[in-house]
Amino acid sequence: MILVFDTLTKLDPLYQLASECCSWFPENTVIISDIDENLAQLRSDIQPILEQEKQNAIFFSGLTWSNIVNDVLLPIFPSISGNVIQLPISFGTFITMTPKELKDKQLSDIEPISCDECKSTFGAMDDCKQNETCDKEEQSFYKGNKVSWWNFYFEIQVCKRDVFDKFRTKIEKKIREGTKRVEILKIFHQPGAGGTTLGRHLLWHFSQFKGDFSNLFRCCLVNNVVERDTTEQILELWSFKDDDKDKRNPVIVLADNIPEESLAILCDNLDTLSYHNGSTLENLFCLLVVVTRNMTSKEDSILRQALSKREKMWFKKRSKNLEETKSKQQIDSMIAFNVMKEDFNPEYILQTTKRIMCGLKGNEIKLVQHLSVTNTYDADASFAPEVFDKLIGMERSTITKWTMNDLLKVGGPVGLSGAQRRNIIPFRQTWNVSSSESLELLIKHSVVDNRNRVSLVSPLIAKASLEFIKEKEQLDLEKIIYELLALLEERQKDSREAYSTGKFNGVVCNLFNYRHRQKRPFGEGKSTFSNLVTDLSDVRSWETSKDAFDRTDKLMNRCFQITRDPYVGQQRARFCIHFHQYVHAEEAIKMALKESDKVPILYDTFGQIYRTQLISSMKDANVEPKQLLTLACKAIEKFQDAQRLGKLDDLSFYEMEISVGLSVLEHLRNRYKEPFVNFINGLSSVGKFVEFGPGMEKFVNGNDLQCHISKSLRHVEDVFTMTKRPFHERSTFADTERRVREMRIKFQRIYKADSSAIE
Repeated sequence: MILVFDTLTKLDPLYQLASECCSWFPENTVIISDIDENLAQLRSDIQPILEQEKQNAIFFSGLTWSNIVNDVLLPIFPSISGNVIQLPISFGTFITMTPKELKDKQLSDIEPISCDECKSTFGAMDDCKQNETCDKEEQSFYKGNKVSWWNFYFEIQVCKRDVFDKFRTKIEKKIREGTKRVEILKIFHQPGAGGTTLGRHLLWHFSQFKGDFSNLFRCCLVNNVVERDTTEQILELWSFKDDDKDKRNPVIVLADNIPEESLAILCDNLDTLSYHNGSTLENLFCLLVVVTRNMTSKEDSILRQALSKREKMWFKKRSKNLEETKSKQQIDSMIAFNVMKEDFNPEYILQTTKRIMCGLKGNEIKLVQHLSVTNTYDADASFAPEVFDKLIGMERSTITKWTMNDLLKVGGPVGLSGAQRRNIIPFRQTWNVSSSESLELLIKHSVVDNRNRVSLVSPLIAKASLEFIKEKEQLDLEKIIYELLALLEERQKDSREAYSTGKFNGVVCNLFNYRHRQKRPFGEGKSTFSNLVTDLSDVRSWETSKDAFDRTDKLMNRCFQITRDPYVGQQRARFCIHFHQYVHAEEAIKMALKESDKVPILYDTFGQIYRTQLISSMKDANVEPKQLLTLACKAIEKFQDAQRLGKLDDLSFYEMEISVGLSVLEHLRNRYKEPFVNFINGLSSVGKFVEFGPGMEKFVNGNDLQCHISKSLRHVEDVFTMTKRPFHERSTFADTERRVREMRIKFQRIYKADSSAIE
């Protein structure tokens, strides 16, 4: 579409472009002006090559610009009702949320779903556009891109998984019988098994109007979590134009593979918000459906990389339908669909990946190497395309005028620029415009924060690609990570791309930091280390555990030196503690604290270094009490630093202080019996206990350390009584209740009369 506001002559740089568009793409070109004379020269020049009927379909003139908008542009780009969100209300009908209202409510962190999603938009399309949309959405989803609402609208495109009805029933039960204001349903899935699709399928089921308002719910996706803001937006969605909060249905929210810290903030904020703003009858305010990856659980409820007999039949039937309407090349490009059709067969995935990768050209294999190692260990990670510009190379214009061949080679919009502008600001064509067909099969393009991103189509393909590259290039995981870090270090030298480099930095740090959630027989918990660190530290048959430690420690230190990320330093310290390398651990945590000295968890990790040494030393009968007390005091000091910076209701730092103090005192009590108890309570001053050093005096009843431990214990008892919240995510309420009781018993066994309590 070309808008002409002045007389168009052959000297105008737009003229030749307009002329060639008319010649090459007459069905896809529209030229508009308010005055006939503005287009006269161009119409005259193309008259010999285009018949009058085609010219009339290209040129529009003679109307005012306001009439052009209404009579010309709107029929081409119709304003359709699909832009409006329809929401159910409590007395059984719909209300409308317009784009303006959506903007005014600032619902930027969530994505509400209309109860007639896609329907109005589809109805406003002509037959050609409907078929085009159906094919486009199907191709995108089957290649490996995230499922869209269109895929559910075209019902045949998504396989209903066997576990769908099980989770649907669980949601219905929580809505009917839930006793809390906020109920949580967790869906665990293996990477690439379809967890995101299942979660969205459930949301689609409960959000779409099927004739019964009683089973219709306001639903939304969480795209981002911001302290308080996100939950305020969920409240806005729940209450929008529905005044009776005691009759409203709960809002169903899908949190899909969001970070653990963000999920904790979301849950905590929802609890608080529902208490102050929810139903006066304490009805359910929000049902939070959490989709999270898990590779270790053997529970039946986890969505696995395997298909049931019915699911296999669905894919077989769907494959036959595709063969009737699609070319072999199109079907071969549907990588995600084909992987599931073959029931996640590892051999099929490997052979498919090898076949595709053989078609890569130049440095594209290095690009796939970086993407594959990243998406193997972080399935959600993606990069800005410009991260790989220097690796792959990019083209810049050198001529002063565009030709049609130039435009065809670009394959995308280039803007309308004259010769002078092109000389000043040369056109930049990135690598992904002219990449090989094989590379385009392997990568998927997405948009994050309104910016283009690239990643591999599937974590399963990423894993197979990584294995292929290891074998073909004779590289081990250590070397591959070093090359990824080298690319990041090189990128940091270019200050012009600070945003994309910052995101790259975050992705790499996440590989070392993120500990995946695991579903265990007796609850949930995080893995000891990230999957990458676990694999790097795996002891090979020809090496010792010290070799494995050195290899991993060097890489983690290298990552910290490049990124200066304090959490990488913290994870390195935790790793060193695990291998009893306490000198390395202290070095790592001190460097982390230099980068950020206001983070309580860093001080907690510092305290764990001394605590672990203390526990190990207490097993050695030859270790002097003075050394034990020194370690205990150092650990407690760091836990107290964490308390000062942390939240009052975060009891883990207080529990650590109490645990360390009571552990060392119990150990000495068992060794020295009644004389020690008398000394610690100030009832005697036996010389040998004084010789234990200044650390001993600090623990005497009434002295500073004893008083602080006593106050911490009372704080833990008070807060736990009010909140009923466990110390750690891996603890249950019963475990924590028992632990608090045991700490009080131990404390009273050591201190006969608590002087701080008397005060």
